[in-house]
Amino acid sequence: MGRTRTVTLVMACALVLGTTACEPSTPTEPSPPGEATAPLTSCGGRRATTTRDIAYATVPAVDPNLLALDLTVPVRGGRCGPAPVVVWVHGGAFSVGDKANGVAAMTTWATEQGWAFASVNHRLSPRPPSDAPGRVLHPTHVTDVAAAVGWLVDHASDRGLDADRILLVGHSAGAFLVSLLATDARYLAAAGVDLDQVRAVAALDTRYDIAAEIADDDVAAEAMYRTAFGDEPDVWHEASPATHAGSHVAEPPFVVVTRGQAERMSSARSFAAALDEATVVDANPLGHAQVGAALGGPGDGVVTPTVTAVFRRALDVPIATRR
Repeated sequence: MGRTRTVTLVMACALVLGTTACEPSTPTEPSPPGEATAPLTSCGGRRATTTRDIAYATVPAVDPNLLALDLTVPVRGGRCGPAPVVVWVHGGAFSVGDKANGVAAMTTWATEQGWAFASVNHRLSPRPPSDAPGRVLHPTHVTDVAAAVGWLVDHASDRGLDADRILLVGHSAGAFLVSLLATDARYLAAAGVDLDQVRAVAALDTRYDIAAEIADDDVAAEAMYRTAFGDEPDVWHEASPATHAGSHVAEPPFVVVTRGQAERMSSARSFAAALDEATVVDANPLGHAQVGAALGGPGDGVVTPTVTAVFRRALDVPIATRR
C-alpha cells in the first residue's frame, strides 16, 4: 500500500530573491535514530572536500564532461557516519547547461546541513531545435542521470556517502528529470538503485506532462519537447512524470515549487495531488531563473526553508516505515 496522499500548500515568504517578507520558522531537527548517530546540526559545517569532473560513465565519441559529476563531501565528526547526498540536475531545456553553473550557494547549504552535494551533467539534445535522426533523444537524458546516481551508490563506501539517503533536486528540465526518476522506478532500477534509497525530491519550477505542453500552442515549447522526446505520443505519455505520479509504493515525498500564470501553477498542483506526499510552494513573484538560483541563497525565504525542512524530516524516517 502507498502512503496516504498529502498535499501541503506553502505561500512564498519573499517578494524578491534574498528579501524576506515574512520570517520563516526554523525547521525542527529530527531526533537521532540511535545512540551512535549525532543530530544533523552537529554533523554540518563549512569544511568539505570537492572533487570535480568525476566520470560516472564512458561512451565512445561523447564529450567526457557530459558524463561527469562534481562531488562535495562535508567533513563530518566520527559519530556522524556517512553523509546523505543531494543530487542536483541543472536546467536548460534538455539542450544546454552545465553542472558547474550556479551551484556555489547550494553546495554551501548542503555542506552546512552535513550533506554531500553532487552536481550532475548529462548528454544534451541539439540547440537550436532539430529533427536530426541521430540526435540525443529520450531516454538518454534520464538514463544518464540514473547512471550518475548509480555511480554514487556504487562508490558510496569509499566516498563517505550514505547510499540509502539520497535527495534529488532539479530546476526546469532538471526538475522534470528528477521527477521522472522518482515516479518511474525503472530508470533507477536499471542503474542498480532502488527507489527506497531516494528519500525526497525537490522539483523547482517545471512542467510534468509532455502531451499537454505540446497541445498548448506554445511553438518554442513544442520544438523543445519534440527535439528532446521525438514525435510519438506514446513516448510522450511514458516519458511524463504526470503519468507515473503515485504509482510506486516507495515514491518519496516531493517539494513541488511552482510560479507563473494560473495554468502553469494548476498543472503543477495537479501533479502534486497525484503524488503520495507533496508540499507545493507558491514562489510568485519570483521568475523562472530566480527559482533556480534560490536554494541556499542568502536570505532566501521562499524555497530553502521548505526544502530543508522536508529533506530533514525525510532523512529521519527509517526506510522500512516508508512502505
